[in-house]
Amino acid sequence: MAQIEQIFPTPIYMNVCPVDVTECIDFLGQVELAETSEEVIENYGYRSKDSYILNNDECTPLRNWLVECVDEYAKEILGYQVDGMGITQSWLSIKRTGQQHIAHAHPNSVVSGVFYFEDGDTPIMFTNHDHDFFKITRNEEVAPWNSYTVYPKGLGVILFPSHLQHEVIVNDNEDRYSLSFNTLPLGGFGSEGDLTHIDYSRIIAIK
Repeated sequence: MAQIEQIFPTPIYMNVCPVDVTECIDFLGQVELAETSEEVIENYGYRSKDSYILNNDECTPLRNWLVECVDEYAKEILGYQVDGMGITQSWLSIKRTGQQHIAHAHPNSVVSGVFYFEDGDTPIMFTNHDHDFFKITRNEEVAPWNSYTVYPKGLGVILFPSHLQHEVIVNDNEDRYSLSFNTLPLGGFGSEGDLTHIDYSRIIAIK
């Protein structure tokens, strides 16, 4: 009898916010949208002009909870030995009916996340292209291991490694609101001995 083992899994994290974030949701629903080209709108939908949206005081309860989630995911699930995680950029994302968000990853970030305002029928789809070395046609119903879809849950967050490619398929439903963000370890990361250390406080320039 053959035995099948699934190796090298990529864990993603899902949780639902237990704190009152009503003020933040109301604030996010009124923010100014960025002026972008028709090509950008066609491929990515709309986003907020403010790309540090969680830095606003109205978002403090949500920001604090998201940081707690990222800390848990990075330290306890991914096993990263870091002092803590901090959110870098964050932005509101809107997909009108007929809009999509083409496949992409998030450079200059360790963990990325998406927070959803409401339940939704338009999922986020993750794809792993490491298995496409040979271009052999494959029955995805038999072996769907290189793609995975997750449907939005109201006040829910999804966290994933920033290098993982993901996309939002064409939205055939009502407007889809979400909040995306990137993160980096606090203080720095890497190893001094391996000459890969990044300590933000010790970066120098011309004085």
